[in-house]
Amino acid sequence: MDEILFAIILSPIIETLVFQTFVFTVMKEMRWFKSKEFLIMLFSAVCFSGMHMIYNAYYAMSAFIIGLILTYSFSIYSKKGKNASVVVILIHSFINMISVIFSYL
Repeated sequence: MDEILFAIILSPIIETLVFQTFVFTVMKEMRWFKSKEFLIMLFSAVCFSGMHMIYNAYYAMSAFIIGLILTYSFSIYSKKGKNASVVVILIHSFINMISVIFSYL
């Protein structure tokens, strides 16, 4: 039960704050990256993927794609003036919930 709560609640919060909110916000403030949002997304996804490398290479590759989707979502919702972190946490939680469900089938 603790693993499920960690996967669906705690992990998405921590990972979103670190890999999307922090990385995106800090890099967006750097003059060189200001107009290179795609590079920020790539860097964020690589970091997100690298953190998931502890499982296996396949998991890390899928985490890279998910990291791109999450950072892209963060970017879009930030531009709309929405609370992008909350949106990304919810998306991330939903993805993890699907993984948890399939792991128990």
